[in-house]
Formats: sequence, structure tokens, C-alpha cells
Amino acid sequence: MLVDSEPLACEVLRRAVAELGVRLNAEQVDQHFRGRSLSDCATIVGQMLGRAVPERFIEELVRATDEAFVGRLKAVVGVAELLTELRARRVAYCVASSGTLTKVKRSLQLTGLLEFFTESEVVGRLFSAEVVLMGKPAPDLFLHAAQVMGYAPSSCVVIEDSRAGVSAAVAAGMRAFGYAPGAPEYRRELELMGATVVESMGEMSALLLGALSPPR
Repeated sequence: MLVDSEPLACEVLRRAVAELGVRLNAEQVDQHFRGRSLSDCATIVGQMLGRAVPERFIEELVRATDEAFVGRLKAVVGVAELLTELRARRVAYCVASSGTLTKVKRSLQLTGLLEFFTESEVVGRLFSAEVVLMGKPAPDLFLHAAQVMGYAPSSCVVIEDSRAGVSAAVAAGMRAFGYAPGAPEYRRELELMGATVVESMGEMSALLLGALSPPR
């Protein structure tokens, strides 16, 4: 959970789906699509339509999303400070995103966070659902990232803001930390799914760094 992309991406997707004849409100879009890969989103839209989406649906959605991000996409408040602390402590971290690798890099570039994943020291890497058979809520992506990074799933912590992401983390046998600012009902939902949930990156930093500290 690095950039505040979901409101922008969901609005673009809502408009794209509406053009195909499916009317959804923001809450419904969030419920069905948050945390899902583009291919999964296209499949879900197709199920709603009762037919396959147009051939260029994903291509046009990617273009529209990128246009929406320029000048509007922001890093989550406090996330740069958290990454700085992890880097200082030499803690290995990575991104394991449902988005394409191109989208991940673009989002990090637009928000000034890309430097945390492109330094000479190998402390962070970028992983996309493009490299696994099944995206979130399946655990495949998180398990792949853990394997490449060289860590057992049980030693990994996942920070997520989506139902699909929390489900994937729990299924992978990883500890799930949920991020749900200003959303009490959503917070309770993620907690029932097995996540420890906070409302700010300040809280997340304290929780995460506490989990990484060796017991006394």
C-alpha cells in the first residue's frame, strides 16, 4: 500500500464499465474490483455483461488510468518515511501488486517513490501478477515474491488495503496488516478476514517495526 491509486482507478473503471452498459456506484466498483488484476477485472466485467469485453477494453482502461494518474496520484501520507526507516534498518521489502509492472513503475515514478526500489542495494523489488497464474485473492503472487526474495512465507508481513490482498496474504500463511483510513466498517471486515488493521501509516510504522523487532 504505497500510493493512493484506488479512488482514481476505480472511477476510471466505473466510467469504462458504464460505457458498456453496466451501471455501478463507487462502493460496488470497490467491492468487485479493488486489488484485482486487469485480466480478472475484465473477466468480472464480462460476467456482468454476459459476454466477453471488447478486444481493446484493457488497453483503453490502461491508457485512461494513466491519464488520470498524471498530476493527481499521490503517495500515501507517511509511506516514504516508513520506507526510509526500512531501508535504514536493511529490512528487505518489495511490492507485490495486482497491477502490471509498467503501471507499478509508473505509479512509483509519479509519486517519487521509485528510488526506494531502484537503488544499487538490493533491499526492495517489484513483482506483478503478470508473472503468476492466478492473482489475488489467490496466494500465488505473495508466495512467488517470498521465494524470489529468499524468505519463508511465515516470516513475511503483508501490508494491504484490499479484501483480495488480505485473503491472499492469509492464504499464503503470511501475517496481514490492513490499512483502512476512516472506514470503520471496512476495517472490521478486514479484521474478520484475519488482518491487524490500522488507520494511518504512523500506526502502521509502529506496528510493522514492532513486529520486526526481536523479542527481548
